[in-house]
Amino acid sequence: TDGEVVDGESHLDESIATGESVPVYKSTGDTVIGATINKEGRLRVKATRVGGDTFLAQVVKLIDEAQGS
Repeated sequence: TDGEVVDGESHLDESIATGESVPVYKSTGDTVIGATINKEGRLRVKATRVGGDTFLAQVVKLIDEAQGS
């Protein structure tokens, strides 16, 4: 589930989605990607994309298309 931060702030490990090894600061109004890891702090996140609409689902779809699957 992808979402938008509605309250709080933290640093997230987005490496599974972006390859970025340094945790990324997130606060109110920022977008968060499903499967990322909250490293500190507290966040309240409103779900904006679920299932096949998520960032990671779209990446998988593009890989499948590129491989001709």
